[in-house]
Amino acid sequence: MINDVDFQRIINHLFNSCSFFLVYYYIFGMRLCLMTKKRKIYCGLGFLVLSVEMLFEHSLSHISYFSIICYLWLLYWATGEKLEKCARIWMLTFWSLADLECVIHNWLDAFWVERDYWNDILTYIVIITFLSIIAIVGSLHKKIRPIETTAKIGWLLAFLMAMMTLVLVYCMNVLKFVIEKNYRSIGSVYILIGGVILCVLISLIAYFSNDVTHRKEENEILQAFTYQQRDLFEEKLRIEEDTRCFRHDIKNELYIIKGLCDQKRYKELEEYIDEILDSETFFSIKNVYSGNRTLDILLNAYLNKLKGILDIKVKGKVDDNLSVSDRDLCLIFANLLSNAVEAASVSGDNPWIRIKFIQGKQSLTIFVENSISRERVEEIKNLLDLRTTKEDTRLHGYGIEKVKRYTEKIGGIYRTYFLEDGYGAEVSIPLVVK
Repeated sequence: MINDVDFQRIINHLFNSCSFFLVYYYIFGMRLCLMTKKRKIYCGLGFLVLSVEMLFEHSLSHISYFSIICYLWLLYWATGEKLEKCARIWMLTFWSLADLECVIHNWLDAFWVERDYWNDILTYIVIITFLSIIAIVGSLHKKIRPIETTAKIGWLLAFLMAMMTLVLVYCMNVLKFVIEKNYRSIGSVYILIGGVILCVLISLIAYFSNDVTHRKEENEILQAFTYQQRDLFEEKLRIEEDTRCFRHDIKNELYIIKGLCDQKRYKELEEYIDEILDSETFFSIKNVYSGNRTLDILLNAYLNKLKGILDIKVKGKVDDNLSVSDRDLCLIFANLLSNAVEAASVSGDNPWIRIKFIQGKQSLTIFVENSISRERVEEIKNLLDLRTTKEDTRLHGYGIEKVKRYTEKIGGIYRTYFLEDGYGAEVSIPLVVK
């Protein structure tokens, strides 16, 4: 027959298990489509180990070793993933608190320490310490001087992981020796010290892991801007060279036209003018103009070489002097064009691209729509693979998530949508006309 104590234990297990599964599903289940096969395996292992620990909390306390290691790895992975920041911090904190409490209880059960009022107090002290460290690190995030290189952070993370293992081994061995001598008070102190150190190390690992991720993102943005600036510079040089050639050639052409007029050879003059108008070597094919120099250079650089291959239409006008910087405009629009060209080029028959600019008093809205293959539609809908298929990943591997990041950085709005026969992206950029 089940007594009140056993019934309460069963209820606690059910509550803890349900809360754990809900948290795990929210963090990883809803984002499972974003994971690679390797990360799915890691998450599956972590899920299995933590589930076993939750179900056999009172009999398999030694699983805490492996549980903590898996938890640290998942924490290191999750802090670098593109989750919503608030939900990520909240859910990871909740998960870590539940796991820490479970570990502390396992330590007590492993050495036959009775759970009483004081042990619960120690558990809550450790949890409050963990929350306090998170709050302090969050408030001092901008004040702490960053480490100079990512390599140093990597060594620091390795050191913290080693310290974590040593702390676990030390606490377990010392607790076993002390508690066997019936020094309960000393054992409780060691539990408190070990739990606090554990919280500190986990917090440091999470903080520096985020720092590494932030540095990688900054390097990607800087690299993207560098390559886009190079393309802009090369396109400007090409336009200047074409202009010089045009000025040189037009002078000679006008001499010939004048000579034909003087000789009243009007039939030959008409044929000569028709030949000039039909000549692509004389008049540049760079005839896509939006009114903004940065946008014009990008439009001509990406689209003119695809004329005859893609059906391209551009509508709208944009002022040249805008409050948004050329760098931000370049990064956003260049990646939009790159994504559209890539998708349309492999979309099958009758590929097309539609670009539309709408400038208001307070915002600039850019629509980029393109044809897309059915396979790519399924990939985007399932969020399985948003990466580029281009071979030159240095220049074009920045994708949809990069456009979203650049847009949100300047306070803009980015959204995507599906058409009957294509895919579209809309970017709204706040601005004030200078």
